[in-house]
Amino acid sequence: MLATTGALYLWTSPQDWAALHKQSLESLRQLSFTTFSNGATCSAEPGPSSSAATDAVELVRVAADDAQYRLVHARPPATPDFRPLQTSKSLPGDCLDAFVGEGKPCGAPDAPSPTFDFVWTWSNGSEALHRAAYLAYERSTLPVGSKSIADQPSRLKLFREHDELRHSFRSVLQHFRPHVNRIHLVTGDLPVPNDEGNDTYAINTQDQESAPCPHARQTQTVPRLGQVPAWLNTSQPDGDVQIDVTHHSQYFSQYTDTVFNSLAIESQFPNLRNLHDQFIYMNDDFFFSADLIPADFATHAFGTVFRVYPSRVLQPTSFRDPSSSAQAAETVALEWSSEIISRRFGFRSRPYPSHESKAVSTPLFRELAALFPDALSQSARARVRSMTGSKVTNVHMMALYLHFVVERHREAALWSWAVARMTQIATRGEEDWAEVAWEEIGGAPRAKSINVRARRRNTLSRPHLRDVLGEEVGEYAYTAYRFSSDDGYPYASLGEKGYKAWPDMKSVTKTATHPHYGCKVERTRCFPTRDDLAAGYSPADFFQHIAFIDVTCGDCILTSLVAESGELGLNAVLPDAPEELNSTLAKTFDEPPHLPLVSDFMDGDFSVEAVVPPNADLRAWSVQLVHRYRYVIGRIFSGFSMLKNPEQAVDEFKRLEKDIKSGWMGVVCINDDIVKGAPEVDKSFREWQESHWPQPAQWEMY
Repeated sequence: MLATTGALYLWTSPQDWAALHKQSLESLRQLSFTTFSNGATCSAEPGPSSSAATDAVELVRVAADDAQYRLVHARPPATPDFRPLQTSKSLPGDCLDAFVGEGKPCGAPDAPSPTFDFVWTWSNGSEALHRAAYLAYERSTLPVGSKSIADQPSRLKLFREHDELRHSFRSVLQHFRPHVNRIHLVTGDLPVPNDEGNDTYAINTQDQESAPCPHARQTQTVPRLGQVPAWLNTSQPDGDVQIDVTHHSQYFSQYTDTVFNSLAIESQFPNLRNLHDQFIYMNDDFFFSADLIPADFATHAFGTVFRVYPSRVLQPTSFRDPSSSAQAAETVALEWSSEIISRRFGFRSRPYPSHESKAVSTPLFRELAALFPDALSQSARARVRSMTGSKVTNVHMMALYLHFVVERHREAALWSWAVARMTQIATRGEEDWAEVAWEEIGGAPRAKSINVRARRRNTLSRPHLRDVLGEEVGEYAYTAYRFSSDDGYPYASLGEKGYKAWPDMKSVTKTATHPHYGCKVERTRCFPTRDDLAAGYSPADFFQHIAFIDVTCGDCILTSLVAESGELGLNAVLPDAPEELNSTLAKTFDEPPHLPLVSDFMDGDFSVEAVVPPNADLRAWSVQLVHRYRYVIGRIFSGFSMLKNPEQAVDEFKRLEKDIKSGWMGVVCINDDIVKGAPEVDKSFREWQESHWPQPAQWEMY
């Protein structure tokens, strides 16, 4: 590598798509560079733009390629630690019991709404260095004599740039500005090319002998070129909205080289620094197309809003016939994610998440990472998407998160009843806890089964939503929310094929036919025998059986407990409060209540003694546990379009215009699937974006 004062000179490898040329990288800051014998570089002094948090310097620009980079220093591999778990923002503690147990409004309806960070991922795949890195990776993996597939239409579309990111930013500022806290842009980084013109320095952090830079951390780092949109001034906020740029090597726990796989990139999101309590994840081809409000994504009372298709379910990997045909990369990741969730929460098929912007609770996201560290670490090692039969399998992080929250709430509700409540009864020694459990879900003493029927719930009724969220937001939520975790477990009725709609719990009648409304609990299948109890069968054993081993038992029991709780709240699942009015038992805890952080339920101890701190108020602990994982399922409000050719693109834009004007569509995703006429489609796409989001942000340099 050639080192000079104030400039770096880099050569790209020769390709038929670009003439061999020496590219001048003009420094944005005047810095001196020291070159070590192994090719590593660092600035002798930290310049005014250096960041201790990121080890990055706004540094270089390639005028000929219209590209911009930051010199960054890749971190050595490290295992992230997400303990103690983070507390998420919640309702006031003095009324939380009444809200969870009885559904009574808690806190002022006009309390400040949540604000959100936004996370975008982006890479400029058409830029020369990125393309060279991809081709080098491809060469290293193709069998001898095989031809590159990089120039096939199915691959080229992955690397074309239509200025989507700029307009995606603008769309959020235009339609959601008051609720934006900070923007995080996650981009790729590339090896620093050497002066031979065709390879990059192979720097092994484990064998590095050179002394570190005087101002650097004690651990050795590797210099990389982090991609930044050429039009973006990262030091210029738009009013009070700032942009943080983070490159893959700066937050991956196990980083090897440039990553071309969005699933791997997403799997490491829990490691991102300075994330707000809530964030919204955007692809660069997602655009807000209407004015949205925080309740579209989350509320303090009802939690995160998920958008899921009940009619399409995905099975765990182990359910698939090994002789079946190969699956698309995304399907492989979705089914593997269902497998991971099933090993922890019980095997079943689970629904497909909508392809749109997704709201995430940062504390729960990091709890997920603490639960499945090996799966996320493995996913991060796949530099391209894994296919059927791949040695390294990706997780689908957003699907994994969705199912984690839904399953964690089901687990919390069943544990609060089967373990916390039944342990109280067993400890008193006055009654047979298993007999009490049977009676509490409606079982007669000698009955062999219970036909459970759901009852009408008012959780998402118009009056209740107005009382809890205020008139304006409550009225909106009445039209937008489909199911609340306060009303049970929505996957119970999906089976292996899914169902056409989520259960409408505010419209339950004796004759309603949705499969969620009726089920049967069989005593010999779901409950312990007298011999089991005599052998020491505990409430924790009972819980593991109904929650994870025979999930149908747990589903139906929870449906019964929700019905027994009345029209609001989940009082039937909760343990009793302390008898003493001024009990000294603890109601606040050093770490938020949670159940075992194990990736396989068989490895967990779910007894009260193992999971609840000594001297804790068991009811308060259970209330906080259930409330932590609250969520609602909302209506699908996203549109999707694929651009294929100039004529079809014109028709697609007309259709999108109609959908946007109709008012139902809040988010639109537009994919490049161009097979011919790419320049013409690019021109019309850019013009269409500009017509909808014309206002430049202050960070746009041109």
